[in-house]
Amino acid sequence: MKRNSYIAKQSTPPSGRFGWLLGTIMRRETIVENDSALELLSPVQGDSILEIGVGPGRLVGRIAGAVPDIRVVGIDTSPTMVRMARRQNRCLISKGRVEIRTADAHALPFPGNYFHRAVTVNTTYFWVD
Repeated sequence: MKRNSYIAKQSTPPSGRFGWLLGTIMRRETIVENDSALELLSPVQGDSILEIGVGPGRLVGRIAGAVPDIRVVGIDTSPTMVRMARRQNRCLISKGRVEIRTADAHALPFPGNYFHRAVTVNTTYFWVD
C-alpha cells in the first residue's frame, strides 16, 4: 500500500499507534480551523452543543471552556480518537460539562432537538452521501 493511501485509510477512522500519532498531529494542525469554528459557533450559556468528529478533543474542550453552564458532547467513529479526547478532557468530563462517545453522525444516539448547536471540522468529506 502506498504511503498516501495508508495515511488516508488511517484518517477514516484513525486506529492503533499510528492513529494516536495522527491524532497528535491533527491537534496541532487544526488549531486555526478549530478556533474559527468556535468563533462562528458563538456558544451561549445554557447551550447543549454537539461536535461531530471530536478527533483528539481540542475543540470540544475549548467550547466547554468558553462559556459557563454549557454542555458539550463530542462523537467520533474512531475508538482511538474517543480515548484521546477523553484523556484530553478528563477534568471537564468529571465535572459533567463534556461527554465523549463513539458514534456516527448518520445514526446519532440522541433524541431530536437534544442539541442547540452542532459543529464539525474536517469531517464531511468522510461522510457517505
